[in-house]
Amino acid sequence: QGNPAPFIDATATPPVTGVKGLGVIGVEFVWQTDCKHIQTKTGFPGTNEGIYNFVMRVSDDHCPIPGINYPTVTVKVRDPIPLTEPIMKGVSVLLDGTTEYNWVPPLDSARQFNPPERRTDHFQAYSSRTTGGQAPVFWSALNTYITNYQQSKRTADLTPYALNDPFDPNSGYNILQAGGANQGLNFDFFVRMRTLSGCTDTNASVWSDPARIIEVDATPVGVFPNPLRSTATLNWNSAKESNAKPYPHLVPGFTYESPTHYYIHVNDSI
Repeated sequence: QGNPAPFIDATATPPVTGVKGLGVIGVEFVWQTDCKHIQTKTGFPGTNEGIYNFVMRVSDDHCPIPGINYPTVTVKVRDPIPLTEPIMKGVSVLLDGTTEYNWVPPLDSARQFNPPERRTDHFQAYSSRTTGGQAPVFWSALNTYITNYQQSKRTADLTPYALNDPFDPNSGYNILQAGGANQGLNFDFFVRMRTLSGCTDTNASVWSDPARIIEVDATPVGVFPNPLRSTATLNWNSAKESNAKPYPHLVPGFTYESPTHYYIHVNDSI
């Protein structure tokens, strides 16, 4: 609506020209920032920044001599802090012999995995096969570009079972025969993950604690007069080591990871 006209304040000594009230101008400043606005990209991730000055022109031509002002808004844009590693929950064997590994994603308050224009942050998963009872040492790529933020991934490239046809990698898995059993070998299988994030999508987190494929042993314990196999005792290994980190060291005392649950599935078609 503009400012009211000036008036003469005769009570002042000497009289002065004043303004009874001031009009208010309101404006909403909206600017979508992105990594392209980071001017310095050579520093430590999370400390690079770009500084932008926005100069606005405000004028009021109600009076014979218009009023003009140039307020300045300074915005400092800083690159996101790289995400921590996900938490491995476990690796399950499905009824067809393929596997599925699960994780809890890291906290992502800046939505790096789902920004408006950039969707290249990702996880990497590596696997390791060891002789039974040994800790993993050598790792090979299982999936190096996982873009779904949560929470599981199925793979046919990791299994504890032998192939139906050892000469045909596409023959499927024999879920009644463990891999290496013909040679008298016993293997353990592990999966670990890490996060690649930041403006360059190359800032790698540390590796997660590995999760081990859950292998179930069934021991018949049926009591006469019932058949021996009418009842079984199930035993399985822990999904992770007992000293695994419970959450990615973010907030002390804050339980970010839910307790691990185990689900038992029965295949009665074999």
